[in-house]
Amino acid sequence: MKLTILLFISFILSACTDRDADPHDKLMNRIEEQLVLPQGAEPISKYDRFYTRDGKIVVGTLVFGKSGSRSWVKSISDLPQVFDGGCGVINVRYNPKSDTVENVHCNGVA
Repeated sequence: MKLTILLFISFILSACTDRDADPHDKLMNRIEEQLVLPQGAEPISKYDRFYTRDGKIVVGTLVFGKSGSRSWVKSISDLPQVFDGGCGVINVRYNPKSDTVENVHCNGVA
């Protein structure tokens, strides 16, 4: 009986966790599975990663030196706006229709 109750509680808790997950996680996972960072970049885990849609394309901005978090933002205007920084800031373009990362590049240096 105790085992049945524990299994039931585990099932309920796991269902709550799945429902609370970011609905964009699968898409962000797919992008990051394909992502090859430019020469000079740090490992992806050292970047805060921000993604959003720009029409039919997904764009991303990776910013070095923070917590290594990942999030989906509402619009392109909510992405971090950085105009230099070299490989401290990486820009990504992904086409969901063709399932390809179309462009990955470091920002310029001022």
